[in-house]
Amino acid sequence: EPQAALAELERRDLERNRHYKFYTGMNYGEYHNYHLSIDSSVYGSEQTADIIQDAAERYFSEKRYQSAS
Repeated sequence: EPQAALAELERRDLERNRHYKFYTGMNYGEYHNYHLSIDSSVYGSEQTADIIQDAAERYFSEKRYQSAS
């Protein structure tokens, strides 16, 4: 039944929001809580993966993340 499915989705969303708030102190889904956000429906799976890989490589190659020698 569609109404039961919608009610279940709402229940899970509320549960997810409470869990996130409890463990992070922040609100779930707010853009400023994320380092990177991509609409994969625009880019598709392969290009989205490429974007994520490039962003991760750039992020972790910064000097602040390299170990001191």
